[in-house]
Order: sequence, then structure tokens, then C-alpha cells
Amino acid sequence: MKFKQLLIFFVLFYILIDGALSQNIKVGILTNHNIKSFIFSTNAGRYQITGDSTHTIAIKKNSVINFSITDTSITIKDLNNFIGNFKYIEVKGLAKENIFEIQSITPKLKAKTYNDGLVLFPSNGFIRIINKVDLENYIAGVVESEAGSNSSLEYYKTQAIITRTYALKNFHRHEDEGFNLCSEVHCQAYHNRAHISDKIVKAVKFTRGLIIVDTTLNLITATFHSNSGGQTCSSEMVWLTQKSYLKTVVDTFSLSKTNSTWTKKIPLWKWKTYLKQNGFVIPATVKAKDYEFNQPNRKMFYTFNGDSMLLKSIRADFKLRSTFFSTKLEGNNLILNGKGYGHGVGLSQQGAMEMAETGYNYRKIIKFYYKNVFIVSLRALEFFKDE
Repeated sequence: MKFKQLLIFFVLFYILIDGALSQNIKVGILTNHNIKSFIFSTNAGRYQITGDSTHTIAIKKNSVINFSITDTSITIKDLNNFIGNFKYIEVKGLAKENIFEIQSITPKLKAKTYNDGLVLFPSNGFIRIINKVDLENYIAGVVESEAGSNSSLEYYKTQAIITRTYALKNFHRHEDEGFNLCSEVHCQAYHNRAHISDKIVKAVKFTRGLIIVDTTLNLITATFHSNSGGQTCSSEMVWLTQKSYLKTVVDTFSLSKTNSTWTKKIPLWKWKTYLKQNGFVIPATVKAKDYEFNQPNRKMFYTFNGDSMLLKSIRADFKLRSTFFSTKLEGNNLILNGKGYGHGVGLSQQGAMEMAETGYNYRKIIKFYYKNVFIVSLRALEFFKDE
């Protein structure tokens, strides 16, 4: 086994990292909005519509197409002229680069632009809208949605590799709904195509096909969050599942950032009620110091008067920014002094941005937050997996 691993990484060193073979991914977009009608228009490229695999309609440049739900089918109109009713529609781009815009009419939403094509079909009285998009175009869109447009090139490289790894690891998450991933934070935020920063497109091209694997050459669960507050969580602290590469890391890079600290005030009566509802026994006489809970380093459980509960449950119930907080009593209020933003597992985005700004490259950033991992080419991994 050791010899095989040495051989693999020796060969990987010489392989041109030219990325994954061309691959499409189906992304459910606007899934939270129950779309009944929308307008499709072309921004670049050439398109054709195929309805029920039998009817093909060429879309002229600058055409505006209306799609609306009708009973169990979707009606297509061109400038108010009826084209047809279909149960399954594919809008396919025919040029090298194809860009389109969709504007939801019912409900009324802001217009969004995407690359490549669409798949449409009725779903529970609404239109299921799926962006059938090249994987690398999708990666660019996620990087822009998750990381914004004001970061460094090296950070965008980092985010692109993480995003690609996460997408491929969870490729079948929504398969029973007719697509691979959704565009919401349940999977990865994907608001539109990348169009604001050239650095994002450049970073995605530079890292094309690169993914992160563990020591068994399996894709890692590339989780990330906004800010660790100075220390990340091991995976078992949050999800009760141990991952060899998701370990606690002391993260000074995340300190002094916008999301590194927070405070919340909770009325004492409300906190007492909450504890009682969760099985805690509140003594008749309680001193102020008894309400103190100190968390200099990340813990898994909150403790009071000999009882305990998962910190992640408190975070969810009170909608806290993180589980990394300490408590003290001030008057009739419990003060929560917190650190970080998010679940705390894996890469801290603000910490990684700071690392990139201070000269660390994407490989060092990734290996700082994920332990005992390798950054490899998807093409090379597929080759050796077949051996």
C-alpha cells in the first residue's frame, strides 16, 4: 500500500494539472421561491429549446421567451405567441460561451444571469428550474456568491478548490428531485454566474480540476464557515462524526476580523425557563458566579449545576452566531460573549483571507485548516481509482 501511494504521488507530480474532463452539473435554482412564470432572454451565445424530446425551437438573438406553469405542463410563449405545452423542456446553449438571464414574474424577483443551459419540468404546481451548467462555471459562481468580489487571487484559488471538492463529494444530494445540488446554503450558495471579479474567473481556471483528498484518496468533506473566533472545531464536536482531517486548529488568523466576536443579552428569567425546559435543576438560591460559563477553548457541552447540554443545541435555539461563547450575569440579564461565526468546522473564510493577504499560497492555506490531506488533479485521481 505504501509503495502504491508513493507511486501515485510521484506520478501526480509530473502530471499536467489541466483539470477535470468536461462535466456538467445540474443545479436547482430559485428552489425556495415557488416559481409559476418567468422570462428567459439571451445575453451571449446561441440557444435552442427542446420540448418533450420531440419539438425543437431555435431561439433568435435578443429573443424573450415566457415560461409559465399550466396544470401539469409548462407553456412556452414568444412575444405573446403560443409555442406549445410540454412536460419536460431543455434550453441548450450551442455556442462556445452561452449566457442567459431569467426574470421571475410570479413571484416578482430580481433578474439573475447564468451560464450554459436549463432543464424545466412541473413540480407540485410550480416550475422546477435547473441550471445545467459546466462544473467549472458553477464553481466560479459559487466562489463569487460565497466569497464576494473583494478578496485576493490566492484566496479565490483556495475557495475554488474547496467548492469543487464539496460539489463532487455531494454530487448526488438532490438526485431524487432531478438535480445534483441546490443553489442555497443547504449545498453551496450559488446566486448567479461569476461576473463581477476577473480574479475569480482566473482563480478557477488556474485550479481547474484540483480537489482535496484524504490519505485513502477519497474526497474530503470540505466544510467551511465565516470565522473560527481563534479556534476551529473538530467534526465530532458538531456532527458527532469523526473525520481525520477535520481537527481543532488554533487559528490566530481569524482574530480581529469583523465576525471574530459578538455579544448577546438574554433576560435571566428567559434563560432559567430555557434551562428548566431542557432538564436542568435550578437551585432555590443561585449566586451570580453560578451563571458563569467560561470557554477559553472550544467545548462541546454547556454545563450548569452539574447538568449539561450540547452547545450546538443552544446555538440553534437562540440563533447564535456560534457555539464558542462564555456567559456572565449582569443585573437581570445573562450576557453571552461570543467568538466566531458559523459551525467552526474546517476552513475559516476570514482566516484564510488573512493568510492569503499575508503571503500564504492556496496549498498552505488548505493544509493549515485540513490535516493530512492532498491536493490532486481529478483527472489523475480518476486514472488511479480505475487501476
